[in-house]
Amino acid sequence: MDHPPPESIYSVTCTYCHQKQLVRTEGKFNIRFMHTQSIHCVKCDAEFNVILPYQIIGKPSPYLSATAGNDSR
Repeated sequence: MDHPPPESIYSVTCTYCHQKQLVRTEGKFNIRFMHTQSIHCVKCDAEFNVILPYQIIGKPSPYLSATAGNDSR
């Protein structure tokens, strides 16, 4: 039975607009070295570098906090 490769999710912050976002990476095991990778911000579309232990899979997604959408009046 084939299993999909393991994935990890990391929170990163845009160095320009400070928007938090999530990126998925391949693998969870056998960290050999950190990779410098470029991604585009989901808010300002600026390209910035992140250093992660695995290759990024797909595009980043917005970081949604647990309190997002709560209207405290």
